[in-house]
Amino acid sequence: MKYFSSVLLVVLAIGLTHCDSGPPPVVQVEPPPLYVPPSGQLPGEWEKIGNYVFTIDPALDKDGNIYFTSIFQDRIYKLAPDDVLTVFDEKTARTFGLMFAADGRLIGCRNFDAQIVAYDMQGGREVLLQGELTPDPESEGKNKKMEFCNGLVVSSSGHIWFNDRLNKQTIHLNPEGKARVVASGHRPNGIILSPDEKILVTTDSYAPKLWAYDVLPDGSLKEKPDFFEPLLMGNFPREKPNLYGRPGTDGMTVDGEGRYYVTSFMGIQVYSADGKHLGVIKLPGGAFLSGVTLGSEESGYLYATGRQGLYRMPLDYKSGQLSESSDASD
Repeated sequence: MKYFSSVLLVVLAIGLTHCDSGPPPVVQVEPPPLYVPPSGQLPGEWEKIGNYVFTIDPALDKDGNIYFTSIFQDRIYKLAPDDVLTVFDEKTARTFGLMFAADGRLIGCRNFDAQIVAYDMQGGREVLLQGELTPDPESEGKNKKMEFCNGLVVSSSGHIWFNDRLNKQTIHLNPEGKARVVASGHRPNGIILSPDEKILVTTDSYAPKLWAYDVLPDGSLKEKPDFFEPLLMGNFPREKPNLYGRPGTDGMTVDGEGRYYVTSFMGIQVYSADGKHLGVIKLPGGAFLSGVTLGSEESGYLYATGRQGLYRMPLDYKSGQLSESSDASD
């Protein structure tokens, strides 16, 4: 199949890890193999909801509301099932990593405050962890940036794992409030748990692979080497040559059958529960996507955050297959 030939070319050309000696060569995989729902039809067209400079980290609550952050407005918004949009919180210290806990609270990282917090639905918040900011070595002068957390995931029992990408580590925060490093060695970005919460997955926007870990009872992580097939490369922003050789992976989500949806420069790359690459969902008008989540089963939507707006598309995510189509523009 053409797909497997493409993957083989990617593996031979770039390997599974990012080399410090320079960016790996980019093998264009155009058009990519498309991910198709069980109906045999491609996912629906993207719909843009509102205009924003940049949005990030959509999160679904038990009532079907979607919460997301508008970074430059410093707000968290709530989109109701009837499409009514309201402001949930303001002056959010550039909150990242929104996700709902089993108790209904919204967990997030108030990045500029170096805090992991829990918001109640009345807008109050509790600080779960006070950390420290790290300077971003890629920023300079007046634009010097600081960061604490880039993404997080919450288990049904209240365990939290969050990514400290500048220090290249993933940190576990137990329900008693004790934090410790449980993985290191790459620059973690997106993060998610499998539906049974036995596997934790992270991305690295600089490297063409996903990291998978077995979750141990105390929250520790044990790496599962080469669990996922390589990410597909190509379609990087050509107007930004400093991004050459990066897959641009960022946010991710997982459906009830264990398929992983990972944003990247190429599109939303979809993987099976056992790590096989299933295909790619095209980007909305070429816009960079920062995060992704699935709406309620009643809505039937896939939601994505990113440049210039909040987006959604109709998607049957109860099962799926690889398309044999060779035209990504259909």
